[in-house]
Amino acid sequence: MNTHFRQNQSRIANHQNVLRRRVVCGAAGAVLSLATAAGAQPAAGMLNMTFEDNRTGFIAFGEGAKVGINRDAAFVRNGNAALQFDYSINKSGFQAMLMPTVGGLATMESLKFWIRADHTSPMAVALQEGEAGARYIAIFTTPKDTWQQVELAPEDFHLMDDANAPKDPNNKLDLDQVMFVAIGDFGQFLLALSEAAPAPFAGAFNVQAGAHALHIDDFTIDTRPLPRPVLQDGEAPIDLFAHPQLAWVGIGGVHLQRTEAPLQGRPVPGMKIGYQQVPNKMAAVFTRIGKGRLSGAGSVKLQLSSERATTLAIQLEEAGGGKYYATVDAKGGAEVQSVEIGFDNFKESDDSKDQNHQLNPEQVQQLLVIDAATFLGQAENKGNTLWLGNLRAAQ
Repeated sequence: MNTHFRQNQSRIANHQNVLRRRVVCGAAGAVLSLATAAGAQPAAGMLNMTFEDNRTGFIAFGEGAKVGINRDAAFVRNGNAALQFDYSINKSGFQAMLMPTVGGLATMESLKFWIRADHTSPMAVALQEGEAGARYIAIFTTPKDTWQQVELAPEDFHLMDDANAPKDPNNKLDLDQVMFVAIGDFGQFLLALSEAAPAPFAGAFNVQAGAHALHIDDFTIDTRPLPRPVLQDGEAPIDLFAHPQLAWVGIGGVHLQRTEAPLQGRPVPGMKIGYQQVPNKMAAVFTRIGKGRLSGAGSVKLQLSSERATTLAIQLEEAGGGKYYATVDAKGGAEVQSVEIGFDNFKESDDSKDQNHQLNPEQVQQLLVIDAATFLGQAENKGNTLWLGNLRAAQ
């Protein structure tokens, strides 16, 4: 792997760190103050909001943001009403909608809703413990003008543990202490990140600034757990793509779609990634991993396919700043490959900040997949489609 690629790989990891700091520091404290002032509503136990009764259940945060009910059939998923959130993506501030809670969410086993956005963008659902406590966030990508079903389990929310984030003494989401649920467009943070990034990352997130609207329907806090996929002994899920939404963020104009690929005579859910292989233009995706999820593991396993032969880089990032990568050769021809990469094959990135200079799986909290063709002289300015599925850690 040449130095040019490692330098660009390191830069993108640094910009992701900036992004997480913006999430935890930029708005959550102010949102909580507004929630407390507005008064709270019960949310513990089973709650289903269809918005048919004209009650929004959420309040708007941020100058110019509005929450209301829309009865236009073109923007309703079920019944005759949906929640509408009007907001802007700009440099002036953060906007979100939030639902205060009383008594926390102690009995919540799952959170479900439908969301429709007027542009393709990552969205975020956040939970905060106490008045100034730890913050947990789940991120997923929503396609333009399409109703996206979202199903979240408590383990899908990851602690924001950057230097400026409130600490959590037990490093565990305590649902009974949650004071509000917030939903916002993650593009608000990506805008500032993208504009500040050097080439080839400037504009890499394709954020659409300006006025936007999103709609929510059938918002449910459920006491019933989501189905859990069965894994082989010694395996832990990283992403089995069992949820209807994709918990990934694309970089470099990639198009993400949850789809299935045939493997050993059965359909396997996964993620299709469409993009152009353009010289010196980043094409990548990243996702968060719950810290500790890879404890005791010795390798990463996945299925993948690529229409064009290419080299992929997989990077694992530790909570303390350690960054380690390994490369995989994708054969091309859309042939599904089963890949296993031992942790001893991961090399430390140039900008890794790790005192022991070794990959500690229990500290991994983020995974990045990059098409390295643009930095290895393989890019021919042609389209490519990757498919990733059955992403696991193995002992």
